[in-house]
Amino acid sequence: DDDDDGGERCVLSEASLEVLRAGGELDLEALNEEERASFERAVASGELVEAWVPWWESPEAGRTRASARGERAVAELDLCEPTTSEGANDKDKGIPPLASADEALDPFERLSGGKEAPEALRWHCVNALSAYVLVKRSFNGDWSDEEEIACDAMLELSAVLSAERGAIAEAQCARDAALDVVRRAPRALPSSPSPRALQRALTADLRALFAAPTIPIRALLDLSRALDVAARASASDRARRRRAALKSRYLCAYLCADALGVVTADVARAVKEIIDDDLDVDPDVDLDVVRVRDGVASPRARG
Repeated sequence: DDDDDGGERCVLSEASLEVLRAGGELDLEALNEEERASFERAVASGELVEAWVPWWESPEAGRTRASARGERAVAELDLCEPTTSEGANDKDKGIPPLASADEALDPFERLSGGKEAPEALRWHCVNALSAYVLVKRSFNGDWSDEEEIACDAMLELSAVLSAERGAIAEAQCARDAALDVVRRAPRALPSSPSPRALQRALTADLRALFAAPTIPIRALLDLSRALDVAARASASDRARRRRAALKSRYLCAYLCADALGVVTADVARAVKEIIDDDLDVDPDVDLDVVRVRDGVASPRARG
């Protein structure tokens, strides 16, 4: 069948569509030739996939302040409202919660032995979170029950998370930290867009992610939780995943210790400079179009 604009539409039977609506898997062998061809076109065009709006683009993601241990700051608690309301709203919007009492981070001062944090740590955050946003997008926001695949992709993308000594020694700025992930993308994610398109999409996400101090904290906590699940799921690569989880919590504690949000603001400025530089080269680029058009395929597709 054709739609009113003359374009082709999916011609799956009502029974097949009902299987998809229920979250089931379609038996391609049971489809006739026309249905199968139509289904493959619909998958390629994204017609059957509901567009995911990244949680870090939600205004609510950065409104609540985090304490030095990653929990909701005491000053943020409103005694006139139930203390669970913020968490319930976050869950509805897919926003990763701040640390629970059981997940509370060790203060960064303790983790660092009282030493001042080197400036390079902020670029380590950029590197780790660049891998996070690419993989989160590739799973359309939901890697539930597939944390092992997601985490393996993030470890392949991020030299920081994979603990490769000296791998990003040259990363003294946001651009280097992000570009290292872009260079690794073809190996970790199939059907990646061109490096230039991927960089543009990634920096747009990073700008949103570092728009407020709490947002990257939530992201690193979400990352560490996935790594913990992956480490428990299988003995294979367990030690590496646990090291990555500890690294993500260390970076999270580092950001939590920045009470005034100076580090987050500095990273946000650095990312904006990358975007501005790219716009100077190509002033007609529309970053929103780039992100939609040049999405990355899930690592599940690797055969």
